[in-house]
Amino acid sequence: MTPRLPALGIDMAKSTFDVHLLAETKASSQHFVNTPPGFAALDQWLKKLGVEEVHACMEATGTYGDALARFLYHAGHTVSIVNPARMAAFRLSEGGRTKTDKQDAKLIAHFCAQKRPVAWVPTPEAIEQLQVLLLRLASLQQMERQEANRLENGRLDAQTRQDIQEHRQDLKIRIQEVKKRLHAHIEQHETLKSPCALLISLPGIAELSAARLLAEIIDIKRFKTVKQLVAHAGIAPQERSSGTSVRGKAFIGKSGRSQLRKALYMCAVVASTHDPAIRAFAQRMRQRGKPAKVVLTAVMRKLLHLVYGILKSEEVYDPSKAFPGAALDSVPEVAA
Repeated sequence: MTPRLPALGIDMAKSTFDVHLLAETKASSQHFVNTPPGFAALDQWLKKLGVEEVHACMEATGTYGDALARFLYHAGHTVSIVNPARMAAFRLSEGGRTKTDKQDAKLIAHFCAQKRPVAWVPTPEAIEQLQVLLLRLASLQQMERQEANRLENGRLDAQTRQDIQEHRQDLKIRIQEVKKRLHAHIEQHETLKSPCALLISLPGIAELSAARLLAEIIDIKRFKTVKQLVAHAGIAPQERSSGTSVRGKAFIGKSGRSQLRKALYMCAVVASTHDPAIRAFAQRMRQRGKPAKVVLTAVMRKLLHLVYGILKSEEVYDPSKAFPGAALDSVPEVAA
């Protein structure tokens, strides 16, 4: 729980941002440009109001608010970055009708004062660069697949087909270059190199998969329990029941990190084939009549348990510890 600091609601835009300060005896609003001089002006405005420290809160808006969040964090303020879906639900609960930048900043300030969201910590530079490289790699791979699909068009003339093939070749070269940069980046940072080496000891996880997992987990120390990590990935079971008439099947909420689930999915497919322990675990579920999606979801969850244990203990994967006999049945079964 963060200290009871004055709440500062921030509504971000590409070029500007609006703020609303909720202090004990006053409430004030102001408008600034989304540039370093604008950040300095915000700092001076707060000091002029006699406020030395605030709990600043903003919605996650891509990269628009990154620089301001870092500025406030390094200035000694508490910063929270919240899911826009939470803010939309809060607006409905408050009966809000008007939606302007100034009103949004006020709403965010009241949300911050009432809910006291978790404090944000900047992503380490090594992880941030890892995320940039992985995003670039995914973009290039998507473009290459799009060009490959275009070649299936039988109406293409020879010159257009050649142009697409040359573009594909160029994209393939760029993909390999980014992969080399990714490998070099991991090798240069011990905070990435060591955990990557640990994760690669798990069948089904190679360097690229390990990099994707680390980019989404960021820091295993943020999670006190494996349940928190499972919730972060969005594969925690959610139950729907009420009274005696509503008895819905358990399902995964998918409210966590979609890219983490995507990385786990591919790892689960490979591990189900190449890891005897995981393969036996999946086979036991199939024999009990579980659908393929349920089995694969359970494997993803089991892999995440293993990832958590490996990174926490800083020990390589040991199947005898991961699957001590009857422990195979310990993984909850949820519908995909």
